[in-house]
Amino acid sequence: MPDIPSVRRPLDLDRLRRLGATSAPLCAVRSALSASIAYSLALLLGLQQPLWAPVSALITARDSWGDTFAECRSRILGTVVGTLLAILGSIVLRPFALSPVVNLALVTGATAAIVSFRPEWRVGLWTASITLLSQAPDTGIWGTGLARFCEVALGAIVATLVSAAEFQLVRRWIAGRR
Repeated sequence: MPDIPSVRRPLDLDRLRRLGATSAPLCAVRSALSASIAYSLALLLGLQQPLWAPVSALITARDSWGDTFAECRSRILGTVVGTLLAILGSIVLRPFALSPVVNLALVTGATAAIVSFRPEWRVGLWTASITLLSQAPDTGIWGTGLARFCEVALGAIVATLVSAAEFQLVRRWIAGRR
């Protein structure tokens, strides 16, 4: 397995600075690549709302590979929670013919209660709301939920892969400067 920086052994950004590198260009390249690759893949896959892939990628990317991986895991798990609660809420509340605002309040409240035990899943709040409010009549709640999950997961995974590649390249650069 490659020697990838982690939360326990983060990439030494101070060492990078002493060697003449700054984190600003790294952040700029990481962000540009993550967003553009995620958006391109979302378009290529024909996802309903491809804009969520680059947004997710930009939110996921961090200054260390370990932090990025942890954020990716949290985003995906939180997105699963939010998506499932939006689907469940929509199905359970449908017979009551409540207004979309009341449905949103009930589903968001239930999601908030659950993610309060796991704050790293807070993205579930946004996902539940977005899934409920972006339902397309032709796809229904199941299709909408699956689409939102795919868009968010794609962005998070792309950011993690870009981050892993970046930190491997930087590690090799540091090793070559020693």
